[in-house]
Amino acid sequence: MTVQQVIDLNRVRSLAEDLRGEGKVEEASDLTTLLELVTASEGYYTAEEVARKFRVSPRVIMAFVRNGTFQGIVVGEDKALIPKSELREFEKIEPLARELDELVSGYTQEEIYQMIKEARREWQ
Repeated sequence: MTVQQVIDLNRVRSLAEDLRGEGKVEEASDLTTLLELVTASEGYYTAEEVARKFRVSPRVIMAFVRNGTFQGIVVGEDKALIPKSELREFEKIEPLARELDELVSGYTQEEIYQMIKEARREWQ
């Protein structure tokens, strides 16, 4: 998807919001459905979808796109499209991250820091 296509999608999204504001809910819904189909066919997630998937704030995902952690296309101040292929590697480590979360729950931040520090000594 080119930058121009993303800009066009953003304009359609804005039009749908305007229509909804004018009370033209059916037309707005049709445009929203069209946007979802186009985005899905291109293999992209929105920042909001990625945020829900990883249970974080959309702002975190936007920061990841801006700093290059996720490759994506920023649209405006708070929107981004992220290729589905970009998340495949992260999805592989998700079970490990959840396991680690379970292991460290109940520990204070200082205790976790000490455990990591001790483990690093063993690695050297």
